[in-house]
Amino acid sequence: MAIKLILEVFNSKRDLNGNRYWAFVLTDAASGKKVAGSLGAAMDGGAQHIAGHLGYEWDAIHENTMEMPKREFQAMTKGWPYLPSPQAVREAFKALRVKFPKDKRRW
Repeated sequence: MAIKLILEVFNSKRDLNGNRYWAFVLTDAASGKKVAGSLGAAMDGGAQHIAGHLGYEWDAIHENTMEMPKREFQAMTKGWPYLPSPQAVREAFKALRVKFPKDKRRW
């Protein structure tokens, strides 16, 4: 299957309390439009999870994960919106007028 979306996942290294922080950039391969956001939870299985909610098969998304120091992470994500759920990601993408395949699943 052709790549439809590019998911870049960023996470901070653990701080002294063991906390990690997560953010992502999701790019539509056809139009180049991007949605960036920070998350409260880990993105383990991120491509498969987001693909299901956006109506794509898991292999339509290319995923790249990058870990960085906490201060570098905070500087990069400063001002990014908080998108706590796949539904919030979908709404952000809809605002950019990105078309999705027909969603055959019922969530």
